Amino acid sequence: MKKLELPYLDTITVKRHTYHDFRKGKTRVRLKAAPGSEAFLREY
Repeated sequence: MKKLELPYLDTITVKRHTYHDFRKGKTRVRLKAAPGSEAFLREY
């Protein structure tokens, strides 16, 4: 999987699980769709 280059996107790995969060200021929202998919970009 290639690294996503989107502004305000944080990639966090915890216990071998990778999570993607949208962050703007102090607000952080977990993105649930598969990275790179059309649903992921809509959710972003």
